[in-house]
Amino acid sequence: MIQIEPFANSVDTFTSEAVTVENGAESIYIGLSGAFGRNRRDLETLRQFHAFLGSVISAIEASPDLPAEPTAAGMHDIVEVDNPFKG
Repeated sequence: MIQIEPFANSVDTFTSEAVTVENGAESIYIGLSGAFGRNRRDLETLRQFHAFLGSVISAIEASPDLPAEPTAAGMHDIVEVDNPFKG
């Protein structure tokens, strides 16, 4: 079960064989990898993911003053570091 309150913090994570979720105060990273087959385990994973997506949508819909477009604050910060292998 994906037990993350969307946008509540920047520390909660969830990882399974096919789904990765990283919570953030301004954005949520969702990664899917692999294939989902016609079996009970994959069906349960998809049901849990579907429920989580519903909670993300509800949280966004409840946001006051929702901007029309993404803002820089809503994007993951990218930190550049020096290449340790560069001579």
